[in-house]
Amino acid sequence: MKKRLLYLILLSLPLQAVYAQVLKGVVIDSATKESVINANVYLEGTAYHTITDADGRFELPVKQRLNTKLIISHVVYETLIFANPFDQLPETMVMKEKENRFDEVVVDTDSPFSRKQMMQAFKREFLGTTNAGRACVIQNEEDIYFYYNKEKKTLHAFCHKPIVVNNKTLGYLVTVELNEFKAQYQAVTLLSSDIESVLYLGYMSFHDTSKGNASIKKKRRNTYLGSSTEFFRYLVRQQLNDSRYYMQPLNRPEEMFVVESIPLNDWQKKVTLHTDLLAYLDPHYATRKSPKAEIIVQNERVPSEVSNIRFLKLTFKADTYGNLEDARDVLVSGSMAHKRIGDTLPKEYEP
Repeated sequence: MKKRLLYLILLSLPLQAVYAQVLKGVVIDSATKESVINANVYLEGTAYHTITDADGRFELPVKQRLNTKLIISHVVYETLIFANPFDQLPETMVMKEKENRFDEVVVDTDSPFSRKQMMQAFKREFLGTTNAGRACVIQNEEDIYFYYNKEKKTLHAFCHKPIVVNNKTLGYLVTVELNEFKAQYQAVTLLSSDIESVLYLGYMSFHDTSKGNASIKKKRRNTYLGSSTEFFRYLVRQQLNDSRYYMQPLNRPEEMFVVESIPLNDWQKKVTLHTDLLAYLDPHYATRKSPKAEIIVQNERVPSEVSNIRFLKLTFKADTYGNLEDARDVLVSGSMAHKRIGDTLPKEYEP
C-alpha cells in the first residue's frame, strides 16, 4: 500500500508543473548591444513583475496563462510590448533609446483652469470617486502635466514617467505607464456632472503591500463582487446559474451563451452568443452583416448596480480568470464601467 501511494504522489508532480511557466530572456541596447539593467518586466495588469539583472536577464514565473501582454519598460528606452508572451517570446529583446521629447514642457498660459484644478479633475476621473479611489495617493504628482483644449472642451494629461499610485484601501502599489488620458466635457468646465466621456490608455502593474491584512482582503473581495471581471469569470466557468446576477432579456445562461473548450488550450474558452438570444433581440439578425447584441445585467447583491453589456462580436475568447482576449469585443457601460484605477484588481486576482 505504501509503495502504491508513493507512486501516485510522484506521478502527480509533473502534472502540477504543466500549469506553471517561466517567461525569460535577455534585454540589450539596440545601439551598443550592451545589457539593459533594471528594466521593469511585467505582465500587464497583473502582480507578476521582475527587473533585469546585471546581465540584462530576467525570469518571470507565472502560475497559469492568462490573456495579457508582456511589457518591458525603462525610463531611458522605448517600451517593448509582446502581445503573445506565452507563445512568441524571443530570447533576446532589443530596446531603443528614447528621443528627448519631454525635456521641455510647454506651459499653457491660456488655460482657463489652474494646475490645481486640473489635477483635482484628473484624480477624480483617473482614480475614481469611490472610497478606494478617494483614498489613493499619487506619489509623483509633479511628473504629471496637463493641457485643456477649450475648443474641444477636453482635458488631457501626460506623464513621461510611470505614475505611481498607492492604493491603501486595496493594499497595492500600482504603477501606470500612461499613454493617453482625456476627459471630454459638455462645456468649458471641469465639473464631473458635465463629463461626456473619459478615456485612459496605458499599462499597469501591481505590487502587493497588504501583508496578509484580513481587512484589506475583505475590501478586495467587496470590490471584486459585481465587477465585469466577476461576471465574465462566472460566464467562462459556466457558473452564471449559481451567481447572483439577473440578466435581461432571458436570464437563462444556457439560452444566451454557448461556452466551448478549445483544443490544446486549457486556459481559455470560446464563447458564442446563442441563436435563441440573437433571435429574441432581433428576428432578422441572420441577415445582418454584423449583428450586435446587448444585454442588461443587474447585481442582485446591490440592486441599484445595473450595467449594459454590448457584444460587438458574436464569438469571443476569454481566459479562466474572465479576461477577454480582445477587450474591443465587448463594450461595458453602467455600474461595471464606473470603476477606475482605485477599484482595479490584478487580472489574476482570486477572492
